[in-house]
Amino acid sequence: STHCISSAASDVYKRQKLHRVKLGNPSIYRTRQRKKAVNTVVQVLMDSSYSMSDRNVMGLASNATLAITAALETIPGVRVGAAAFPGRQADVEPMTLFGEKVKQTAARYPAIVASGGTPLLPALMWATRQLLSCNEERKLLLIVTDGEPFESEACVDVMSQMKLNNIETMGLGIKVPSVKDLFNILSLIHISEPTRR
Repeated sequence: STHCISSAASDVYKRQKLHRVKLGNPSIYRTRQRKKAVNTVVQVLMDSSYSMSDRNVMGLASNATLAITAALETIPGVRVGAAAFPGRQADVEPMTLFGEKVKQTAARYPAIVASGGTPLLPALMWATRQLLSCNEERKLLLIVTDGEPFESEACVDVMSQMKLNNIETMGLGIKVPSVKDLFNILSLIHISEPTRR
């Protein structure tokens, strides 16, 4: 259901709770309510550009992406996939494909290495094709990123087309509040600077 997805994602966004998340552990949910379930497919896109290598942001992002994907997988009626952009040999590198179990693909997440720019546009087009090929009534794209993408205006245009095709978009920004300019629904992870003595 919409409520369950929002609740699960909200919990795992918080860095201090990431270490508590275990694959298949339903205890991360804040509340449970009985509502009519809507079959939902979720595609998570994780930014793996070079800027993510700063202060191990890549590690934080991969942990958050794995936690979100694992949490969503436990919700009845929800199918989830995850991919990184840019990939090592293509614009996008799948980590969990639709139909795969997160427990079987978990090792792929920490193996992603930060490199290159932020080619969100081809990643959006790839995700759109993936989501439109699915039969679920509700389609959701979640993007985990720390920076401004190449061709941001074109990205906005693509997301407008996604909305017309009933694909919802959400952003999880790491350190960068400017991500709010791209997404209607947004959460942020703040990384505190080390204390200087």
